[in-house]
Amino acid sequence: MKKIPLKWIQNLDTHVATHKKRGKFLSAASGMVFVNGIFYVIADDELHLASFPLNKKGQLHKIFKSKKLPHEKSKRKKAKPDLESLCLLKNTKKEVTLVAIPSGSTSKRTQGAKIYLNKTDPLKAQKIQKIDYSKLFKFLLKIPPELNIEGALIFRNNFLLAQRGNGKLGDNSLIRLNFEKFKADLKKGMISKKCYEDSKRLNIGKLDSHSLSITDLAEGSDKKIYFLGVAENSHSTYLDGTYQGSVIGTLDLYGKVKILGHLQVAEKPEGLFFKANSRKFYLVTDADDPSIPSKLYQGLMPHSKLKEKVSEDHE
Repeated sequence: MKKIPLKWIQNLDTHVATHKKRGKFLSAASGMVFVNGIFYVIADDELHLASFPLNKKGQLHKIFKSKKLPHEKSKRKKAKPDLESLCLLKNTKKEVTLVAIPSGSTSKRTQGAKIYLNKTDPLKAQKIQKIDYSKLFKFLLKIPPELNIEGALIFRNNFLLAQRGNGKLGDNSLIRLNFEKFKADLKKGMISKKCYEDSKRLNIGKLDSHSLSITDLAEGSDKKIYFLGVAENSHSTYLDGTYQGSVIGTLDLYGKVKILGHLQVAEKPEGLFFKANSRKFYLVTDADDPSIPSKLYQGLMPHSKLKEKVSEDHE
């Protein structure tokens, strides 16, 4: 398998900590969007959206303002909303909006958000609308009974969700929602089963002897669907396993999967985003350790005829 090198760009350091006993950084980055020169990141053990200018510390914007999370790891894991996916919903002169989506891996992990960014100050969130996914997730549990949503993507008038098959059943799936119905439900603050179109089981395969499971989706500049696949020695959608390696690949709406390369990264990649009109992609990591900062990396897809080098951007 072809090895794909990555260039470290920065640690996801923040100006302040989210708890007096935690460091001033994100440690469990799970979803990322790069828009108008800013990296927006969510972490699955936080209540915040973080915004990072390139090579600068991030600002935090609390999504669930009435909630507090304990510091102790097991208690925090039990209480967290588990935001796993971040998707760019709209980017116009008048409005930039993001959607943060929870995993649904427990009954407490069903609350997400629609985030309106401040047009005059892109580092700030102007308005946050809470979105309830409980009805949709209750319905989806009939399809993959070990629900664990870890990726989202708008693609050809579909709203796609990636089901991560890191449970005992190993059920990686691509769940397709009707985008127009999804947007209508967003206005109501409740995503219903009426959005559901279909689901395709995905055969991601293994890395060495360890099963791969999807941790994010992104659209490349070639208009293909890309995914991150991670191998861990765990068979639980709740408990963390030891990271064994990761890949990047493509898939289509019919469930066809192609592995493109082995990512050379020492910690679990969970968020993926492609730079527009470029082979460059970015990913963020989660070491499953609150003492280790998440990192931002840049890579270059090897299969395109375009000539580019992996380097820091200056946007």
